[in-house]
Amino acid sequence: MDAATASRPEPPRRLPLWRTGPSPFGRRRGAGPSNSDGGRRDLHRPALILLLAVTLALRLWGIKQGLPYSYNSDEATHFVPRAVAFFSHDYNPQYFLNPPAYSYLLHLVFELWFGSADAVRRVYATDPTAVFVVARVVAAVLGTVAVWLTYLAGERFFNRTVALLGAAIFGLAFLPVFYSHLALNDVPTLAPVALALYGTAGVLRNGSRRDYVLAGVGIGLAAATKYTGGIMAVCLVAAAVGDGAGGTPLTALARAGSGLRGAGVHRRQPLRGPGLHRVPRRPDHAAVAGRRL
Repeated sequence: MDAATASRPEPPRRLPLWRTGPSPFGRRRGAGPSNSDGGRRDLHRPALILLLAVTLALRLWGIKQGLPYSYNSDEATHFVPRAVAFFSHDYNPQYFLNPPAYSYLLHLVFELWFGSADAVRRVYATDPTAVFVVARVVAAVLGTVAVWLTYLAGERFFNRTVALLGAAIFGLAFLPVFYSHLALNDVPTLAPVALALYGTAGVLRNGSRRDYVLAGVGIGLAAATKYTGGIMAVCLVAAAVGDGAGGTPLTALARAGSGLRGAGVHRRQPLRGPGLHRVPRRPDHAAVAGRRL
C-alpha cells in the first residue's frame, strides 16, 4: 500500500479562471504607482530628463527666427507691447481681446531681466529684438514645463510608460514646437492646462480637496492666459462624478466647488484704477507683420 501510494502521480493543478497578476487595464483607484515595469522602471527618470532636454533644445533652436522683423501680427501687437506699456500706467490693460496673464508674466520677467522700467523702455525703443527674444524664451520654457506636467498627469492616469510616451508625443509634435518660437499666449496656456489635468487625475484617483484646488488653480490660470483654457472645467466636473474619495454626490460637489473657487481667483480681471491711460490699439513703436520692430 505504501509503495503504491508513493508512486501514484499527483493530479494536475487547476489553473485559475482569472489571472491574479497586475491587470492589463491599469490600476484601480487610489492604488500607488505600478511595479509591473520591473527593471525598466529605473529607466523612466533618465528618459524623462533626456526628453525634457531635447524638448527645450528644440524650442530654443532658432528662437531669433525672423527678428528684427515680425511676420506674425499677433506677436507684434498684442502681448509684448502690452507688457511694456504696463510700465507707463497701472495694471488694467483696458484691452480684453486676449486675457492679460501672459502679459503680466512678461512684465515681471522684463523688469527682472533688464533691471528697471526705464531700461525696458529704452531697450524696447532702440533694440526690440532683445525684448522679443526674452518673451519667446519664456514661452519656450513654459512649453517644456507643460511637457513635464503632462508626464505627471499621465503617470496618475495610467503608468510611467504611458506617461513617457504621451509626453514624448506632445514634446516633439510640430505645432507645440513651432508656436514655442513666438511670443504668443498659445504655448504658455498649455502649462496650466496640464496642471489642471494633473489635478483632475488626482480627483479621479483620490478625490482629495487638495487635488480639487490644484485643478481649479490650473483652470483659472489657463483661462487667464487664453480664454479657451477654461474648457478644462468640464474635465473637472466629469472627474467629480467619478470622485475617487466616494461619498455622496453632494460631498463631491462641495469639493468641486472649492476647486472652481480656486479657478475664479485667478480668472478675475483687474479693476479700473485711477489715473489710467488707455493703451493705443496699435502702438507706434510696435511692428505689424513684415515691418521692422
